[in-house]
Formats: sequence, structure tokens, C-alpha cells
Amino acid sequence: MARATFDLGGGDFVAGARPNKRLQPPATVPPSYGLATLTRAVAAAERQVRQTAWIMGYELHITCATSWLDAESTPIRSDLWNQVVAADQSLRSSKDDYFERKDGKGGTVRIPAVLWASDPEVAFWFDRGEITVKHASDATIVKMIELASALNGRVFGDDDEEYLLSDSPPGYVVRREAPAREPSPCRPWWKFW
Repeated sequence: MARATFDLGGGDFVAGARPNKRLQPPATVPPSYGLATLTRAVAAAERQVRQTAWIMGYELHITCATSWLDAESTPIRSDLWNQVVAADQSLRSSKDDYFERKDGKGGTVRIPAVLWASDPEVAFWFDRGEITVKHASDATIVKMIELASALNGRVFGDDDEEYLLSDSPPGYVVRREAPAREPSPCRPWWKFW
């Protein structure tokens, strides 16, 4: 697989996200071409949409903090994550799927994806004390809750809602909304400057 390279503003990420394919410009078809060419162009456009969907998307986070935004203050230790991955037969660390980021000391750190055998499209990414997954299905959320339990952590969505397993009926995912936050007393919400 080729690596997709992109820069997210601050230059933090220097190499790509799963599925690690170089993004192509959208296909254009001159009007003189026939139906077969048009069909191929539509298929190429659909592939492009699927590839870019991996870059942007809703993420779920496993963290030991009370909010995924504070994951670096209460990080999951990398050695503990590696032990959990090694002990779980359904997880394996990928050599082909990874991203690299700058480490702040002039070098780069390679972050491998951890793939789940039950859903090969799912990649667990461990970075900066948390584990993230994009586009999680219900089965993936259940797996994340199991992993969070093994790591003494919790599962949160991008909107800071928590995901838990239900007691009745057992095995169902329950989504608990994030508590309302008080506005900052320093400045009214409408003043940006």
C-alpha cells in the first residue's frame, strides 16, 4: 500500500491515515466518451469518496481521563496497550497501515494501526495516551468498551458522550450524553476577540 501524505495545518502529521492510498484528483470525462468510460469515471469518483472519508470522520476515543480532551493529562501507557494487544488473539499490529508524526525533537514517530480480525476495516490508533477509532460500528463500540475495561479506561465520542454496555438487555451499547458545561465567567460566549 502507498502512503497518503497530507499536512493538517501545523505540520503535525507527515504521513497518512488508513487506508493509506494516495488520493487522486476527481475524474473528469469529456462528453464525447461513451457509457463504459463514464461508468469507469463514476467508479473512480466513488473510490475517491471512500478514500477521503477515512481522513475526516467521527471518532471514538478510549482514555483514562474524564474527557477525551484531557487524554494527555491521564494517558494510557503504551506498554499496557501493547500487553492488551498481545493478549487478545483478535487484534494484531499492522506493518502496512501506519502514520508518522513529528516528535518535537526533529524526528518522527511511527504509529502502527492495530487491526481487529472481526472487522478488517477497523483500525485502532494509539497516540498521545489515547486510542481512537473512526467510523465505529456497534460491534466495534462493544470491542472498544471491552478494551477500555482492560485498560482501566472509558470510551468517549467526539462530542464527549460516553459509551457503556447495558445491563438489561446485556451486550447493548448505551450512549450517555456529556454533562452540560457552564459557560466561562471570563467573557460572554458571543465575544470572540
